[in-house]
Amino acid sequence: LSPPFPFMILGVQLRFTNSTRDVLTNKTIKPLLNAFIKIPESENENKCILDQSFRVVLEEEMINQASCENVLAIISLAINGVTDGICTASTPFVLLGDVLDCLPLDQCDKIFTFVKKKCHCMEIKYILFSREKLLAENVQ
Repeated sequence: LSPPFPFMILGVQLRFTNSTRDVLTNKTIKPLLNAFIKIPESENENKCILDQSFRVVLEEEMINQASCENVLAIISLAINGVTDGICTASTPFVLLGDVLDCLPLDQCDKIFTFVKKKCHCMEIKYILFSREKLLAENVQ
């Protein structure tokens, strides 16, 4: 007898959230990739749950008034997650929006500098992912 669906989702989100924290601490994405592979849900469900886990960890960092470097590390992790196919292509943009909504303008300079440096990379990954998805939908 398996647990009801909402409880399974909460368990998966907790695993992803803990793995995301491990990644930030250990500076390697392996725990997150391993957690993603081990979850028996569909890939799309896992991506959505992982997206939310990124937001949970980012929210914790913002509440704890973490350094800009920690916040940017989460966004960088999400960019890498898009490349590795474990989160949705819009996740880095959503996280940036969350950060910019919470910080006063005088603290956003590092965020804007990060975006300028990563903008080309983010655009290419988003465009490539969108094209791959469109091609996959047309093939089916």
